Amino acid sequence: MPKVDKSIVGIHNKEAVINTIRDNSPIFRAEIARLTGLSIPTVMKITDEFKESGLIYESGKRTSEVGKPPKLLSFVPDAKYIIGVDVGTTHVGAVLMDLSARILLREWVPTHDGHAFPQVLEQTIQCIQKILDASSEYAGKILGIGVGVPGLISVETGKIILLPLSAGMKVTFWCR
Repeated sequence: MPKVDKSIVGIHNKEAVINTIRDNSPIFRAEIARLTGLSIPTVMKITDEFKESGLIYESGKRTSEVGKPPKLLSFVPDAKYIIGVDVGTTHVGAVLMDLSARILLREWVPTHDGHAFPQVLEQTIQCIQKILDASSEYAGKILGIGVGVPGLISVETGKIILLPLSAGMKVTFWCR
């Protein structure tokens, strides 16, 4: 049996917990554990980490007759932001979104037939820069930028095998 990388398992567990909280807010830790299949201690460790980073907050308690009342946890969609970029054959678009995928800012630039990859790349950079310039109030809270481009990816290697915009240029992208 192949070894499992603990860091990958940790990332998977965190994704499961944050997605469960986002989709079911407000929610109790015990319910998160039940829905994800994770242990209560694992859920507590992850939710404490998320609470510390501002991704979730305690939004109330359930009254109970016996013992310590469980706390409800809620998702904070505006704790961080993401920039998404779509590099198409007819346009370059970029959006700034909160963590619930609500679009806050949008830029769109048409590309012209026959534009070579360097021009499309420059337009992509300009589009991202416009979003960054318009989003100064979100500075320091942007998690990252995801870029989508048209093309074919090898399932075995994860490498792009056809990128129409590159016109024969050697272009390396990290595919996930």
